[in-house]
Amino acid sequence: MVYSTDLFPVLKLEELKANCFITPNHCWEWQGTRRKNYAAYTHDGKTFGLHRITCWLAHGEPSEGDNALHSCDNRACINPDHLRWGSQKENVLDAIQRNRRRDCRGERNGRAKINSDVVKAIRAIAGTGPTNMQIAELYGISNQMVSRIILGEAWVSVENR
Repeated sequence: MVYSTDLFPVLKLEELKANCFITPNHCWEWQGTRRKNYAAYTHDGKTFGLHRITCWLAHGEPSEGDNALHSCDNRACINPDHLRWGSQKENVLDAIQRNRRRDCRGERNGRAKINSDVVKAIRAIAGTGPTNMQIAELYGISNQMVSRIILGEAWVSVENR
């Protein structure tokens, strides 16, 4: 989305801050409308994430696909010192590092049908005779998953030792 002073002509950081509760760790917690606990601002019938608008006001236009990342882990915070532009990948990795989101790769995924020992076994027997379809049937997974495991596209965290 392209932000502009035409879209938000009257928004100023100090005026926004006046509608916030300031926490001990300097978060500006928006006291107005929230959407999924994120500060929200409605203009001309459209609702926008106020953290994105604040980030735009303080740090300029985002690159295509950028998210406004919080360093404070407080969705209601609109303090520009706690916000920066970053990719979705950065946002997810940041959430995992801060224990705000579980790392659900591999065995940690509750829907996983196999574990790292099976992945190692699949990689060990690949190319020794059985087809990918036979390997898939043996372990109860799809042929496509066997291919992705062998090619290193799935279960990338499992080493072949």
